[in-house]
Amino acid sequence: MTLSIPTGELQIWNNFSLWIEHDLEFETGKTYHLQGNNGSGKSSFLSRVLLPHLQNSSSYLLYLQQQMHTQLYAVQAYAAVMKPPQILKTEQEVVNYLGNDLVRNYQLSPRPAFVLVDESRFEAELVGIISLNCPLTCFILASHHGQPSGATLVRFEPVTPNRSKVCIPSPN
Repeated sequence: MTLSIPTGELQIWNNFSLWIEHDLEFETGKTYHLQGNNGSGKSSFLSRVLLPHLQNSSSYLLYLQQQMHTQLYAVQAYAAVMKPPQILKTEQEVVNYLGNDLVRNYQLSPRPAFVLVDESRFEAELVGIISLNCPLTCFILASHHGQPSGATLVRFEPVTPNRSKVCIPSPN
């Protein structure tokens, strides 16, 4: 499965837009690294562009927000009432729970999965849990620097304070 975002200007907020320089395609079985400085639009791209496209698809979706506070409490509450109940105390336990839950569901009913991770320090562990067991997964990882091995770089470059360019740099 491929998620396509066409070339063009995307109005993200009232005073901020992203210019998609060329069509972007996110394919299952691949990893993408969204890289750019604070305020360049990575988190907004995940939450305001990719997430709405994926919520209405038949694929599995796992989204770890940059600020996981609300998400953390919701998953802790959910895990506590499921059978068997689990008490999750740390962010790492929550991330592992979500990764293992995706693997369990995928094994019961295989279908494409998209994993969106925004600045998580547990990114590598989550990718490890899922990639071994779910080959039809597309990982889209956002951070300021450092590119995971084998990942396609998607660069976010501020053009003005209200606009960033999104591009896939050509390999040197």
